[in-house]
Amino acid sequence: MVIGDFNARIGERKGNEVFIGPHSMENRNDSGERLATFCEVNRVFHMNSQFIKPTHRRWTYISPDKQHRHELDHILANGKYITDVSVVPSFTNGSDHRMLRANVHINAKQAKFEQVKRRKPPRRVLDPTAALLATENLDSCEDQDIDKEYDTLVHVLKKAQDAAVTIPTNHSRNRLKDSTRLLLSKRRFTDRSDPNFKTLSKECRQAQTRERV
Repeated sequence: MVIGDFNARIGERKGNEVFIGPHSMENRNDSGERLATFCEVNRVFHMNSQFIKPTHRRWTYISPDKQHRHELDHILANGKYITDVSVVPSFTNGSDHRMLRANVHINAKQAKFEQVKRRKPPRRVLDPTAALLATENLDSCEDQDIDKEYDTLVHVLKKAQDAAVTIPTNHSRNRLKDSTRLLLSKRRFTDRSDPNFKTLSKECRQAQTRERV
């Protein structure tokens, strides 16, 4: 949300403007044109113009001679939680500007849900040992025409990337010795039908047990 004195008269909505509302009390000036462009480019709603208000509840500035009144203070927001925008006429602060107020309604459950949605996915890192083993197991793409060779290369590189890039290990994992991590990586790339899989799994369990002691 952005609130402030923009010295801008937003005026009526023009052409294909989406983020400017239909309600205003005066014509647009140059600053208003720049403000409208800002709203459209950054996809934020000009909230003052979204609500119907009589003129005496809309203007925010009065000239020193008390002859001219303008709507120069504005509230910009995504529009999701703003239910009303108007001035507070009864509040006197000794300024030529009047206080502008927005009513905000926040659904706590919805806000929490959106916060969860915005969580970043877990950071992924390259495991050098897994990368080495992955490249050793790449399928050959020789003896193919250029198009098939390219498609095969993309496929095997993607497969190697998926195998070698992992979620960072926790502290207990980081305490494993390189030899143990190598055993775990070898088991990861060994098919369960391989005769050596059971032996390799046993060696992994024994290595992990030794490090817990």
